[in-house]
Amino acid sequence: MKFLDVAKLLNVCIYLRKSRADREAEARGEGETLARHERILLDLAKKRGYNVGAIYREVVSGETISARPVMQQLLQEVEAGKWDGVLVVEVERLARGDTIDQGVVSRAFQFSNTLIITPMKTYDPNNEFDEEYFEFGLFMSRREYKTIKRRLTAGRESSAKEGKYCGSKPPYGYLRVKLEGEKGWTLRPLPEQAEVVRYIFNLYVNGDCGQRVGMSKICRKLNDTGIKTMDGGLWTVPRVQAILRNPVYAGMIRWNSRKAIRHIQNGEIVISRPFTQDHILVEGRHPELVSKDLFRQAQEIVNKNPARPVTSLHVLRNPLAGIICCGKCGHVMTRKAPSKRQGDLLQCAYSSCDNISSKLPLVEKALVDGIQELVNGYKLNANTSEQGHLCSISEKEKIIQKKQDEIENLRKKKERQYDLLEQGIYSTEEFLERSQNTAKEIADCANSINTLQQEIQYEQALYLQQSSFIPKCENLLANYWSWDVSTRNQFLRELIEKAVYTKDTKNTWKNGDNISFSLDIYPKIQRK
Repeated sequence: MKFLDVAKLLNVCIYLRKSRADREAEARGEGETLARHERILLDLAKKRGYNVGAIYREVVSGETISARPVMQQLLQEVEAGKWDGVLVVEVERLARGDTIDQGVVSRAFQFSNTLIITPMKTYDPNNEFDEEYFEFGLFMSRREYKTIKRRLTAGRESSAKEGKYCGSKPPYGYLRVKLEGEKGWTLRPLPEQAEVVRYIFNLYVNGDCGQRVGMSKICRKLNDTGIKTMDGGLWTVPRVQAILRNPVYAGMIRWNSRKAIRHIQNGEIVISRPFTQDHILVEGRHPELVSKDLFRQAQEIVNKNPARPVTSLHVLRNPLAGIICCGKCGHVMTRKAPSKRQGDLLQCAYSSCDNISSKLPLVEKALVDGIQELVNGYKLNANTSEQGHLCSISEKEKIIQKKQDEIENLRKKKERQYDLLEQGIYSTEEFLERSQNTAKEIADCANSINTLQQEIQYEQALYLQQSSFIPKCENLLANYWSWDVSTRNQFLRELIEKAVYTKDTKNTWKNGDNISFSLDIYPKIQRK
C-alpha cells in the first residue's frame, strides 16, 4: 500500500515590534504600525494555511533582549520547541541589538529548528544560505565568546597550578569544598570512602595474606561486603583502575590530561579524550589518602599488567556464552571448567548470588528444547496469524481514508475563519481561539493517520520477521548437535535475546539429571 501524504499544518506565532522609525512615522500621521503589520502577517498566514497560535506585541523602546520582556518570552517558547515558525514583517525585528543578542536569537531558532517567516522570504536557520544573513553579526558574537572561553581556560589553568581542584565533581573519597579567604575549590576527605580507597591500594600493592590481589578480585571483595560506588552501583574493573590511576589520592592535582580531540567517523563528528603526557601535575591543597610511595608502586604494577587482548588462539568452550542470565541478580551465567568429580557447570558470575548451578549440557539441551516448543507454537498459529494480519491492515487503511476526508473539511473551515476575521465578524481574540481549536482537530487527525501508518508498517515488518524466524530455528534444530561450540553460540545469539535461568533446589544423586531449574527464553522476534 502507498501511504497517503499528510501535509503538516505549521503552528506559528506572530511577533510585532515597534521600532523608533515606526514611532516617527506614526507621528507624521502614517497610521498605527502594529495594526498594519498584523494585517499583513495574518494575510500571509491565511494564504499559506498556517495556524496562528498567538500574537505578541512589543511596544517598549529597548533595543536589547534584556529590555524586551515579550522577546524574552518568545525565545523561551522557541527554545522549548513550541512553534514551527515565527512570523515577522522583516527579520531585523528579531535580530536587532548587540552581537551577543544576535547570537542568542540565532541559536534559539537554529537549535529548535524554528523557521523565521517574512512576507519576502522564509529563513531556515539550519540552511547554509539563509544563515548568511546573520553571519556578520554572529562573527562578532563568536569572537566575544572565544575571548571569554580563553579567559576562563587560563583562569582554571592558573588555579590548577596553584594546587586548587578545578573539576566540577569530586573524585570518590573526597568532598568538594570552597577555599576560605580566596577564590577556588579544594577537596576534603570523606572518612568512610577514604578508607575504601586505602583498602583498594593496599590490596593491589601489598595483597591479602602475602598474595597480591588483582582488580577483578578487588571488585568481588567490595561487592561481596556491600560497599557501593559513589553513584550507588557495583564495582567494576574500570572503576577500580580509575582510582589506582588517579594521582589526586597521593595529594596531587592533575589538569588537562584528557584533551578533547574531534575527528570525523562515518561522516559524523566524534569527540575522544585520550590521555596525554602534556598536562599539569602539581602538589595539591588537599590531604593525600595514600602515600606517594604507595601510589608509585601501584603505577608500576598497573603498567606491568596491561589488559591482555584476546588472541586468535582463544577457543570458545561455552556454547551458551553471553546468552544465559541469572534470574536472581541479573548477571551473566558463566562456564565453570570441569574437575575430577564433575563436568562443565553453568554458574552465576556474581560469587555472592545464591542461584544454584547446573550441569551445562542439561541447560543447553533445555534451551534447544525450548526453541523447538517456540517453533511448534508459531506453526500452530501461522494461518490464523496471517488472516488476522491482512484483516488488521485493511481496517486501518479504511480509517486513514476517513481521517484524510476529515482533514480536508477542517481546512475549508479554517479558510472561513480567516474570512470572518477580515469581515470584522470575529475579533482577533475570537479568531485565535477558534483557529487554535480547528488546528488542534487537524493535528489530532494527522497524528491518528501517522500512528495508523506506523502500525501498518510495524505489522508488515513483524509478519516478515516472524515468517523468516521459523526457518532459521528449524535450520538450527536440524544441525545444532553437529556444529562445533563456536558455531552453536553464533546461531543461538542470532535467534535468542537472552534466557533467564533460576534454580533454588540442589540436585541429589537420587534425581540424577532431572531438570530442577526454570529457563525463560526471550527470542529475537517482535511481539504485539
